[in-house]
Amino acid sequence: MNEKINKLLIIDDSPKNIQVVANFLQNEGYDLSFATDGKEAMQVLSKETFDLILLDVVMPLIDGFQVCKEISSNANYKDIPILFLTVKTDPESIVKGFESGGVDYITKPFNPYELLARIKTHLRLKSIQKQFKENNAKLIEEVSLRQKAEKQLKNMNVELEYKVKERTKQIYRLAGIIDQLYESVIITNKDGVIEYVNKAFESDSGFKSDEVIGDIPRFLEKGIYSKEFYEEIWSTIRSGKTWSGSFSNTKKDGTPYDEEIMVVPIINHGNEPDGYFSLKRDVSSQKKLEKQLINAQKMEAIGTLAGGIAHDFNNILTAIIGFSEIVKYELEQKNFDCPRINEVLSASNRAKDLVNQILVLSRRNEIEKKPVRVDLVVKEALKLIRSSVPASIEIIQNIDETLGTVNADPSQIHQVVMNLCTNAYQAADREKGRIIIGLSQIKLNGSETPESGLGRGLYLKLTVEDNGKGIDRSIADKIFEPYFTTKRPGEGTGLGLAVVNGIIADIKGSVTVKSDAGNTVFTVLMPYNPQKHETDKSENDIRIPKGNEKVVFLDDEANVADIGKIILESLGYSVKKMTDPVEALNYIKAEKSKIDIVVADYTMPSMTGIDLAEKALDIDPKIRFVISSGIKRFSNEELKSFKNIYGFLKKPFTKKELGTLIRKALDDNK
Repeated sequence: MNEKINKLLIIDDSPKNIQVVANFLQNEGYDLSFATDGKEAMQVLSKETFDLILLDVVMPLIDGFQVCKEISSNANYKDIPILFLTVKTDPESIVKGFESGGVDYITKPFNPYELLARIKTHLRLKSIQKQFKENNAKLIEEVSLRQKAEKQLKNMNVELEYKVKERTKQIYRLAGIIDQLYESVIITNKDGVIEYVNKAFESDSGFKSDEVIGDIPRFLEKGIYSKEFYEEIWSTIRSGKTWSGSFSNTKKDGTPYDEEIMVVPIINHGNEPDGYFSLKRDVSSQKKLEKQLINAQKMEAIGTLAGGIAHDFNNILTAIIGFSEIVKYELEQKNFDCPRINEVLSASNRAKDLVNQILVLSRRNEIEKKPVRVDLVVKEALKLIRSSVPASIEIIQNIDETLGTVNADPSQIHQVVMNLCTNAYQAADREKGRIIIGLSQIKLNGSETPESGLGRGLYLKLTVEDNGKGIDRSIADKIFEPYFTTKRPGEGTGLGLAVVNGIIADIKGSVTVKSDAGNTVFTVLMPYNPQKHETDKSENDIRIPKGNEKVVFLDDEANVADIGKIILESLGYSVKKMTDPVEALNYIKAEKSKIDIVVADYTMPSMTGIDLAEKALDIDPKIRFVISSGIKRFSNEELKSFKNIYGFLKKPFTKKELGTLIRKALDDNK
């Protein structure tokens, strides 16, 4: 079946502008129509159906904002997404664009691929909204049917109440009907003693009818609620009124669940009830969904927060790491020992990894996977664990030498080991604690560990075992959920195991746990490549390549620009430090023949590093660029699409990382 071709309407008074956009979008397979003013646009809309509109602001007669209002207010066109494509970049115009009904605001000159991405995004959103409306209509219909069913149930209850007043035996005559209800039903005498339960009750609670008949329902007994609460229930139903409310209860096997209950008095003679009809509904799934929604909102909030602080925080770390390396170098040149500086650098690198983990958890950071010797990472992590765990806790290592690799981010594997070992340490017996860490190669045939969901093949098996009190069965299925923790407020975030689960799932592995009193074992399986990994000798080479070329180092953070200039000048380069992208562009225009390479921050006011590189390409295509960022990541494949961008520098960076990347970019014959 052929994919639908989307129809787009471009409204712009400039034929040249229309032609530029049309050439690009037609190559992407879109069906395009055009209008040069608002009046013509309304005529075109009356004749054809469109999926999306690209609208200029500056046009004769009426501007794009008024055109947008007219289209959005028309019931026939109000669902068509309108994207402004204009040279007006002032905040007032942007706000006015959205207030007039636009869904996006793109300024000229624009990146064609960004425009294409936004068009695709809004077309997908439109499709989703359409599906949502259809689903909503179905839901309304289902709700209507549910309301009718509930009304019918109420009518049944009225009829049942009447029949109970006349003959108690008719309760059993209606039992067949009640047994078909999805809700649990309990019928008691006036003292609350159970006389009847339906099949739904047996299914929901786990109790058979002969186990509860003659007993008093738990929700009428004393329990976790106050004495006054139960007295209020009895007072209400004994007065002949209906009571309804919510309860937390437990099934026969001890599983907790939540339920909504309605208790209706059965009045046969006089005004006093002869018994009670109770209708119960299990709402555990509904509450679980509500909790998942709250957790999703928390994750979104973390993502927003992480994206906001990562750029600034990584700039700060860049300055700390850079200046610390400079101080260390100067001290070493004077034959001074500098262990404290090493501690600063070590702490800074841990902070860098922490920011990366937050970004990963919030899905704001792309992972750089590469072949990793897991045995080396585990041993390195255990050194840190040993130094932070009390001597009273024994750490046993059963680490096989695995010359093969796992395709992953080494810092994430390190994080997995640290999180699992920290979890084990906190759970282990305080007086005779023991943690056993194992690493070995195994081969799965597809049936050994069905709970892992993994297929056949070679895997690395990482186990972390402790002799703590074990994990309660009632919470075993929740331990990998974000924010779930058994610690007191302020003692844990509930993210440790969620991070582990997310990292391992991303590399197509699995995490399982087995626990009983006095023993808990977490097992991590990771797809394994047994071929020996040859380490790149350049990674272990402490020498940093030098040069004498002309470099422009641009970053809107003065500290970062300073450290970049100092590092590169120490390596022999001639460096121009700058903090404003507009000034940098003017400098490139004036000194183009003297500049060899520009290091530009991606996130800057008024112009990104990518924008600057594209503008510089028109000035002098020989000038090479390296883009740096503390939050955005660019893969090698992405960089290949830019003719004059030769590398990506991740913040915070070290002297070696900067020096090596600059030399590589200058020597690259791209």
